[in-house]
Amino acid sequence: MLQQLGINLDLHNKQLRIFMSPAHVKVLCAGRGFGKSVLMLISGILFCLTWSKPINPKSPQIALIAMPTLKMARQIHWLPLLSLLEKLPIVKRCDKSDFRIVWQGERPDLVVRGADRQGDRLRGLNPAWVGLDEYQDFSPEVWDKVIQPALVRNVGYRALVIGTPKGKNTHFYEFAKRAHLEKTWAYFHATSLDNPFISRKALQDAERQLPAKVYRQEHLASFEDFDGQLFPHITSRTKIDIVPSGLKAVLAGADWGDINPAIVVIGISHDNHYYLLDQWHNTTGQPVTADEVEDKAAELERAYGIKRWFLPDDRPASIRAFRQYGTRHGLEGMTKSVQVVRSQPGVIERALIGNSLFYQERLWFCPNTHCLYNDFAGYHRAKNSNGQMLSEPAKGQADHSVDATLYVIGQLEGRYITKMNTA
Repeated sequence: MLQQLGINLDLHNKQLRIFMSPAHVKVLCAGRGFGKSVLMLISGILFCLTWSKPINPKSPQIALIAMPTLKMARQIHWLPLLSLLEKLPIVKRCDKSDFRIVWQGERPDLVVRGADRQGDRLRGLNPAWVGLDEYQDFSPEVWDKVIQPALVRNVGYRALVIGTPKGKNTHFYEFAKRAHLEKTWAYFHATSLDNPFISRKALQDAERQLPAKVYRQEHLASFEDFDGQLFPHITSRTKIDIVPSGLKAVLAGADWGDINPAIVVIGISHDNHYYLLDQWHNTTGQPVTADEVEDKAAELERAYGIKRWFLPDDRPASIRAFRQYGTRHGLEGMTKSVQVVRSQPGVIERALIGNSLFYQERLWFCPNTHCLYNDFAGYHRAKNSNGQMLSEPAKGQADHSVDATLYVIGQLEGRYITKMNTA
């Protein structure tokens, strides 16, 4: 049917097996690069196009694709949907303000949403089909309190829930176990290797670069046991007493904060080792102004020849001010500051990247940053009221310098953790 409409999205064998399952709820634990986004798009589109029931005039049924945030959902699903569907005659309109595909005839709209704020933005909808992507990063309450109560109002509802493991002390692990017990549910496991189109060399590179547990988790979709430490491969050997010469680039990251802002200067060698050259963070316990942070950044840029700054996206006005400061004072690095989208990769994924670099012995603390060692070594996960570890850092940690460092490294090394390109 899709080919008749001019949509060429063939499923490989493992995707097709999951697609053909008659289960009401399909739970897929998938490795990176398996092709989960294509599977979800096809499932949602065909659910709408093959709909044969009346549409409820008071509360019209919809097909819903949701990700942890709308920003993620827009990039991963909405933009591809527009590219595929916008010019097809079967599509009545694409509502770009509401992220909604409206079809010709009596069919459920296909709607894209974010599930942040404990799923509040999903309330009030009447989904007959739901696709939840990156479910490991959803709030544990979204399914039981928002999604399932809405789904069961429709006879013959369907759901496709896809995630990548983040250890056994997570709600996705419990959800996967639940899929084995529910009579109308089905559980599927898929690795990166199940996609015949993915680059085998890229997977070999990832296996060589990543710690074994991380590779098994990210690419073999294995639920691994991780302790609370987010950088278990850090050792005191990472503290060195020299500042390397002949670096190919010097970059810097900053983390905002009225009381606890931080800056870390990072040198990159020609063999792609990362050296934390210098750092600054407020130690007074008193608020500091944006001007003070900018002045310190300028001082460090002049001292180290910083070529680019990486700044988190939670304060757009501060990023603009940073760039304007650089323009006024002739500082190239500040002028060309990069806005880092903190969810791409997210905080846990950035920590995995940092841990992988410690494992590879490619991340080093120089003399001026030895003071940061304990911040990294003690960086750990939060626990819930039952003592279970959560897929998020514990609050109240000295983590601003850690974040400033990983904003830079996460952008440069994120290809090993984030979704791989497939043919």
